[in-house]
Parts: sequence; C-alpha cells; structure tokens
Amino acid sequence: MSAAAAVFVAGFILSRLITPEASPDLVEEWKPEPIHDYVLPRAIDVEWTHKTRFQGQVGEPVTQNALRIDSGIIEIQFSSGAAVTVEGPARLNLHSAMKCNLIHGKLAANCPPSAHGFVVKFPKGKVIDLGTEFALNASSEGKTDVRVLNGEVIVA
Repeated sequence: MSAAAAVFVAGFILSRLITPEASPDLVEEWKPEPIHDYVLPRAIDVEWTHKTRFQGQVGEPVTQNALRIDSGIIEIQFSSGAAVTVEGPARLNLHSAMKCNLIHGKLAANCPPSAHGFVVKFPKGKVIDLGTEFALNASSEGKTDVRVLNGEVIVA
C-alpha cells in the first residue's frame, strides 16, 4: 500500500473515532414550509364544479391547480402580486406565480410592477402583461375577446 493510501485510511479511521454518531434524539427532521403561490381572498356565490375535490376557503391558500366553477366569482391572489378575478362558468389552471391558463370563462387581471410579464394563456394564444389591467372572455367554442383596461399588453 502506498504512503498516500495509508494516510487516507488512517485519517478515515481517526475521523470515525473522534466524530461521535449523532443521537436520534438530537437530530431534528427538517421539513420545508409549503410555498403557496395562490390565495383565495374573495369568493362570491361560488358553485364549485367538483364539490368533493376542492372547495376553496376564503383567505386560505389554493391547493388545487385546476379550478372549475359553475357559477359565481372568485379572486385569486398570486404571490407575484397579480390578482385575477374569474366569473363562472369557468375553468382556470394555475401554473406558477406568473402564469395561468384560462380554458373558458371571464377573467380580469390586475398586475402591479412586481407581476410585470404575468401571462394568461387562452385556447388560441396568450396575453403578456406589461404593467396593466386587462380582461378576457374565452368562450368554450374557442373564441376569445381581450380588453385592455389600463396600460399595455402583448397578445400573441
């Protein structure tokens, strides 16, 4: 055995002797806090399509990514600062703090500077926020109407 290998083995053995094994009582299990990208600050007369799967609670984090409402109005606050209001009947998929997908329904978005670049996809395109307020009406037949209420957007 070479001298370098002998030094390595001796160092390894000494480190095991000097470093005591951690007691299971001293090891604290680390669990990351869940990150909630969306909160439901408001819901008015909402009828959820899948009543047993998800019923959002006002003021609580939204735990489902696919939201389907038969009627009523919900507001989703994104951690980016963007806020969207959706009127049912509607289907909305939440993708991230900066992106959602309106399958059909009516949606109004308010995007502060922290949400610059917020994207709302719809069946045949997307709206990219440039610091604004805008509204979409996506029909279940695939027609979408985009209205800019304040500021600018890119429709692609």
